[in-house]
Amino acid sequence: MIVAIVSLFVILWWIFKSDLRKVQLAWNFPGPKALPIFGNGLELVNKTTLEFVQIIHGYIKSHGKFLRIWIGNELVTIFMEPKDVQQILTDVKLITKANEYKYLEPWLKTGLLTSTNQKWMLRRKALTPAFHFQILDLFIEVFDKQSSVLIEKLKVHDGKGPFNAFPVVALAALDVICETAMGVSLNTQNGSESQYVKNVNELADIVHRRSYDIIERSETLFKFTKTYKRQQHLVSELHKFTDSVISSRRDELKNKKISNSLSNDDESFGKKKKALLDLLLETKIDGKYLTDDDIREEIDTFMFEGHDTTASALAFTLYNIAKHEDIQGKCYEEVQNILGSDGRFNIKTLNEMTYLDLVCKESLRLYPSVPIFGRTVPEEMKVCGRLLPKNTSILIVPYFMARDSTIWDKPEEFIPERFAGAKDSDDSNIFGYVPFSGGYRNCIGQKFAMYEIKTTISKIILNYKIKLEKNFKPQDSLELVIKSKNGIMIQIESRN
Repeated sequence: MIVAIVSLFVILWWIFKSDLRKVQLAWNFPGPKALPIFGNGLELVNKTTLEFVQIIHGYIKSHGKFLRIWIGNELVTIFMEPKDVQQILTDVKLITKANEYKYLEPWLKTGLLTSTNQKWMLRRKALTPAFHFQILDLFIEVFDKQSSVLIEKLKVHDGKGPFNAFPVVALAALDVICETAMGVSLNTQNGSESQYVKNVNELADIVHRRSYDIIERSETLFKFTKTYKRQQHLVSELHKFTDSVISSRRDELKNKKISNSLSNDDESFGKKKKALLDLLLETKIDGKYLTDDDIREEIDTFMFEGHDTTASALAFTLYNIAKHEDIQGKCYEEVQNILGSDGRFNIKTLNEMTYLDLVCKESLRLYPSVPIFGRTVPEEMKVCGRLLPKNTSILIVPYFMARDSTIWDKPEEFIPERFAGAKDSDDSNIFGYVPFSGGYRNCIGQKFAMYEIKTTISKIILNYKIKLEKNFKPQDSLELVIKSKNGIMIQIESRN
């Protein structure tokens, strides 16, 4: 009994001492008033994603471009100055993702997105060749094929009034990532609603809510909720799907049934093409092949990062093109001049689409696919001149940075030309624009994403004129991936 009491006292004293140090260091940090124990958590619990956006925006307007928030006893800081963002993203000590990413681990485990330190460095080095331009050039055939399917599916909306473009392009993005990452053709564009998409979206909602809900952030309390049981079911279903694909692909390779093929539909791919899964099956780290669990981590990560994020970028780019007819006209003229009537999509032709590139960049500025991302402070250390406690979460919010008039001239306006002539190497404002993160942990698939977006958008505008539903404006929702709660309502009319 005495031992138990003493042990409890020691634990409570350790917690108090740890929290006291955090409070001491964060005492003078600007931020909203916080309650003991709960911090600002009660203001965020049970809030919708739209309400969450409004609350965080209110904090930033009231307290500036550096502030702190307490969620329970967890300290969360927000940095929005480009020079601070640059220091954070290029500091080798700050490569560990923010605490909030742990809610992805039941699904993604510790793949490239969520791993850190030695494991992350080895995986990043091993996977980088999979995104070499020669590999990407082969994947463009997949982008082209699936965007052609999309054009056919859009015919049902030709001249028929407004429709929500988001779920339509989401299915196209899913077909692309399934073929390029796993080497399988789900043909979701030609089928009904994908259960895989439903499962991913529902799980993403759970992960996002856990990031700010004081009850569901607690691993102990979360296990007593219905949401926990639902999460376990969703993770199980997603893992079963990936495991079955890996097992089937491995068996095919062992039996020599495939050789340098990307898909079960061999006729649609070049003989030298491989899926990312094939490359992973051949990858060695420290002389050892990756296990099935290792491979599943990375395939699930590619599926998550390469599906929803690209679908979001496509949908919001369509919105901006539809909203600005003059910009749409310039894009159409450029694409038509480069491709002509029978031009082929490849890296060369896509690189020549310089104005469309500016349009895509400007759309990603205003609507970054990942609107919030972060890092964790591994030890008590100075960050941007401020001494932060160990395990502090650092959040960077590209969505709000894009709307900051001290960073951008006329920030709310859609001006693609603002990126004309800017060179990544010497642009002083580069860390004010981080839709693909930056520094050591920049997105490994950003060129893959840009080529897919440019292929799909150029194919659509070659075939259709795009207009917005009258008075439509998206209701931005800052989840794991930015969404519009009222969809992306556009109208299309055939150019033929």
